Amino acid sequence: CLFTGNYNRCASQREAMAAFKTIFVTVGTTKFDDLVRTVNSEEFIQMVISKGYKKMVIQAGRSSYSPTIDDARFQSEIYQYKESLKQDMEEASLIISHGGMCV
Repeated sequence: CLFTGNYNRCASQREAMAAFKTIFVTVGTTKFDDLVRTVNSEEFIQMVISKGYKKMVIQAGRSSYSPTIDDARFQSEIYQYKESLKQDMEEASLIISHGGMCV
């Protein structure tokens, strides 16, 4: 709904997201091991579970770090690249990404 302008669909998506809060983490085509490692940490996982999140999707790009989330209370999906991130973005309650490159 973010991209289509279909606001009726947006309302039903918001209801579904409220019941199943999902985090989408994306690094795009870059390598950002620190971000991927941080969202994979036990401390971060426990914090987001305490906030009601049930699932995290990590688009890890060129990361050399291989995240693994092993918590029965929390679903995870991890991939390097997809043709489109649109669906993941639309289904997310929260999107975490990097803000760009520091020089």
